[in-house]
Amino acid sequence: MTDRRERFAAGSELYLSRRGGGDRLQVRIVSSRDVAKGLLVGFAGYDTRELAGKLAGAELFIPGEQLAEADPGAYYGFQLVGCRVFEAGDERGRVISLENPGTGANDYLVVVPAGGGSELCVPFIRDAILSIDLEGRRIDIREGFLG
Repeated sequence: MTDRRERFAAGSELYLSRRGGGDRLQVRIVSSRDVAKGLLVGFAGYDTRELAGKLAGAELFIPGEQLAEADPGAYYGFQLVGCRVFEAGDERGRVISLENPGTGANDYLVVVPAGGGSELCVPFIRDAILSIDLEGRRIDIREGFLG
């Protein structure tokens, strides 16, 4: 997720990682263009359909030193990953990702329950989020929004 299209200019270097972690691979962009479903990006060394297909589903990242400081009250998704989630003072789980459904709907936190079980979602909206303490790695949510 970015609002800076220049990050995809030819010659830009980014990091690529498969969902779920693993090693990050540094890649250099050789081309990019708009297509109906978003942006088509070409990487050096991945010039065949077969090679490019191996990158399907991966996410792109920039080096941390290139990040602009977030505006007050705004957060980068990676800052929230690992935060403990509390509802009415009880720890309910940990954030594993901040997702954007791509439909114009609100972003949401994906939470792994403390006691195990299926992942839960919390809408990332002011009504649901009471407080975020990045130093303490804690997010407090309003009752009724975890589901």
